[in-house]
Parts: sequence; C-alpha cells; structure tokens
Amino acid sequence: MNVSISLFAAVTLPDKPNYDSKQRLSNGLARLHRITLPYNMKKSRIEHEKTVVSRMIAIYCRNHHGVPKGTLCRECSALLDYAFARLDRCPKGNFKSSCRKCEIHCYSPARREAICRVMRYSGPRMLFYYPLTALRHLLM
Repeated sequence: MNVSISLFAAVTLPDKPNYDSKQRLSNGLARLHRITLPYNMKKSRIEHEKTVVSRMIAIYCRNHHGVPKGTLCRECSALLDYAFARLDRCPKGNFKSSCRKCEIHCYSPARREAICRVMRYSGPRMLFYYPLTALRHLLM
C-alpha cells in the first residue's frame, strides 16, 4: 500500500499498477477540501445564505446601534426576518447565485437599500469576525 503524506492530511492510496498521478492528485485534493471546510458541505445554499446574512446584520447592528453581542435592535431584527422570508421564497432555491447577480429582485426598494448598506459595511469585516464563513461565501 502506497502512502502519500501532504502538509495537511495523510492520503492512503490503493496499490494499482496504472494509478495515474492526475487521479491521485484529485483524490488527495478532494480529501483535503473536505478536511479544511468550516462546516458540513451538505448544508443547503439557502441555509448558508441565511447564516451569512444573519452574521452580517449582527456585525452591522453591534457596531452601529450599540447592542450587546448576540442581540439585535428592532430595525435589524425586522430586516433579518424579511431577509429570511425572501430566502425561503426564493424561486431559484438551492441553485441561486448571489442576490446581487440575480435578475429577479425580490426585495422591496427600501429593504434592498437597507440590506445593501448592511452588506457594504459588514462584507469587509466578515473576514475578521467570521473568516471561514466569508471565504466560503466568496468561493461560492
């Protein structure tokens, strides 16, 4: 049995005479990818978007409205409820792109402006507060 050790994970390869290096590399990268992800990849796209938007609103509310960590003011709580309702009713479901790139704008103009303001502020700060979530969001 051949054993290939990378910097991040040990990858065990079966003994095969014509086991090519391209297949070995893809298997190793797939295993490495599963190991380094912040949470379960079986989480749906909608659930991931809910996590991202709730964390962004929390960062914005904490820094602009002075609420303690883990709570939201009424305005931000209403915005979060609205965002969750829009995500639950998204016609594209788990095959959606980011809302910015979507041709269907399901937010009302006032709420769209509010969520854009939140994302404009919280987006760069997500790398400091929730780096793994931010990177996954950027890669999706």
